Amino acid sequence: MEAGCGDPSSFVGGARALLCPFPSSTLTQVLLNLLAGNERVLEGVSTHPHQDLRRVQQVSEQQRPLAAILGCADSRAPAEIIFDQGFGDVFVCRVAGNIATPEELASLEYAVLELGVRVVMVLGHTNCGAVKAALSGKAFPGFIDTLVEHLDVAIARAETGQLRLEAHEAVKNGDEAMLDRVVTENVRYQVQRCKRSVLIREALQERRLLLVGAVYHLDTGRVKVIITEDGSPKE
Repeated sequence: MEAGCGDPSSFVGGARALLCPFPSSTLTQVLLNLLAGNERVLEGVSTHPHQDLRRVQQVSEQQRPLAAILGCADSRAPAEIIFDQGFGDVFVCRVAGNIATPEELASLEYAVLELGVRVVMVLGHTNCGAVKAALSGKAFPGFIDTLVEHLDVAIARAETGQLRLEAHEAVKNGDEAMLDRVVTENVRYQVQRCKRSVLIREALQERRLLLVGAVYHLDTGRVKVIITEDGSPKE
């Protein structure tokens, strides 16, 4: 059989071979595989796939990940472990607050255009220190303040200005539920930021990509998907 759009062999030798549409079921299956990995972790039956020396050697010349994840730099939220993945399985970008800066978007664009990933996920997490810092209203030294400014924009756009005011007060009072509400809104905003990329938008429109927003719950270990976009026309 010739390598084609639905043939896994079309990954080999470079992902530009993947510039063709995939059935939505194929895109969804990649997401389901990630969530199945998270379920294994929750059930205590992680398989730790692709983590031996053989796999290291196997992917030493090229990588063919099926998903790219923009996650937070928090040490408690490592995407590869959360989804029970191994070497070469996921292309991960990590920055505090999982913010889609131009630099992070460039990495995601590379994953879409050159590696042919089928899913791009923005992965936030509960009790996020970066979001908490942005809500504190404090000034921070060095480049930390630049990071907080990025999150300030997301928070300002979260539903209404009233939510922002409520969130500031709630965080001061230790209201984690309100903090996590803002975490969720930040994920939604960063998903929209990803769509500012022409390359990501084109991949969505051509049905080559599924864009996902999700939140990882630090207290339970569970990932909950909050938004998916596949480029389908909206009703």
